[in-house]
Amino acid sequence: MTSEIGAFTLFEPTTEAQCRACGAQVVWTITPQGNRAPINYHPADNGTILVMSPHGYGERLSIVLSGPALERARAHALPLHTSHFADCPKAEEFRRRPTAPK
Repeated sequence: MTSEIGAFTLFEPTTEAQCRACGAQVVWTITPQGNRAPINYHPADNGTILVMSPHGYGERLSIVLSGPALERARAHALPLHTSHFADCPKAEEFRRRPTAPK
C-alpha cells in the first residue's frame, strides 16, 4: 500500500544503503537546502524526519518536523525517522569541516 500526501509518496522501505563507517542501514535523502543526508532506515518512536518522494522522481526528500506539524504527523501515525548522524558512532569522520577563510 502506498501512502500519499498531495504530490508526494511517503517512503516505503524497499531499498537501503549501508553506512560506510558502521554498517547500519540508511536511506540517502535530499534536504530542502539541497544537501544529501543519511537517514536511519527504520522509523523510530522519537523520529522527527519525514521521508518522501515527489511523484515521478526517484530522489527521496527529508523534512525535519517540529511543533504542530510534528504533532499532526504523529497523530496520523506517519513513519518518522531519525538522522543517522545522531547515532552513528563514527559520524565525526563524515562531518564537513569548516573551510579556512581566504
